[in-house]
Amino acid sequence: MLSRCILLKRVFPLVLILTLPTVIALDMERHPLESPDTSSPRGTFESFIDVINDAAAEYQWEGITKGNYEGFNGLIRQAVRCLDLSETDPVTAEDFGLETVAYLKEVLDRIELPPLEQIPDKEAMLATIEGGESAQWTVPHTDIVIARVAESPRKGLSS
Repeated sequence: MLSRCILLKRVFPLVLILTLPTVIALDMERHPLESPDTSSPRGTFESFIDVINDAAAEYQWEGITKGNYEGFNGLIRQAVRCLDLSETDPVTAEDFGLETVAYLKEVLDRIELPPLEQIPDKEAMLATIEGGESAQWTVPHTDIVIARVAESPRKGLSS
């Protein structure tokens, strides 16, 4: 646990240099064991942004302390659950997921993000699939793709 805390202290401050223009209030109704919504690109994107911004807000207010480590760590783990790590070596998947979340937030903080209404929801993705197209969405002007995960312990949509 201490090495993870050190990793988070080392990697996460890089993410906080720039924050999303809109500060999202802490979502007190989110249950810490609830899975992120990965049913669509919009659900995945919104879930990732919400939990990572909550973690950033927690870090900005208090830093990582013994008192908030578990809550902070839970938020980061929810963000990791938005990623498809099925092709990552199981030995390194946890650390890779934590680092990827931090770096992904840093990238997203530096680019203009589309309004949520422009990101395909579940119904739009079902229509895309029925039309014979690939079930994926790319963050505009990037190579960041949120795509359907067909074969994985966590089938559905993920980035």
